[in-house]
Amino acid sequence: MNARDEGPVAFTLEHIREARAAAAGTQRRLVEALEERSKLSPEAFIMALATTLGYPALSMSHLNVLEAAYDVLPFAQAHERGCVAFRERGGRLLLAVGDPFDSDLLEWAQARSCACAKGSTS
Repeated sequence: MNARDEGPVAFTLEHIREARAAAAGTQRRLVEALEERSKLSPEAFIMALATTLGYPALSMSHLNVLEAAYDVLPFAQAHERGCVAFRERGGRLLLAVGDPFDSDLLEWAQARSCACAKGSTS
């Protein structure tokens, strides 16, 4: 896969299946195998992954202006889980994840966001 000039690239189901097989054979994470196989720059890979999964992409320049929300997700938990909660200027929370294919992480984050929302209304 190579970056194209006409817009963000997206991964196909076949790309993901091939990367999943490669990851299983080397005991690596799917996201790592997909990035390696894509041969895209890190920035292009993030954009392609975001396009494929329908997530917003957070560039480094965007991350640098956000405030870490360690009151919502403490640093130790963020480090352990491979994610960081950020707060935008308007107060909206964003969660940056290192592996969007980690279903345990996504389920944990969803459960935590519901618990945080309930806690903020009481």
